Amino acid sequence: MYFHWSMQDFDDADYFEMLEMMSAKDKKDRPIDPAIMWKQYQEKG
Repeated sequence: MYFHWSMQDFDDADYFEMLEMMSAKDKKDRPIDPAIMWKQYQEKG
């Protein structure tokens, strides 16, 4: 992905934060906490 950065900006970037930003997902596409999933299952029962 090209962010309109210079090569120096890219080399100086914090790769962990960049990786998090590039791998971000919509809330509906994120994994759900198993405890929350179990609670929702119990409420439907």
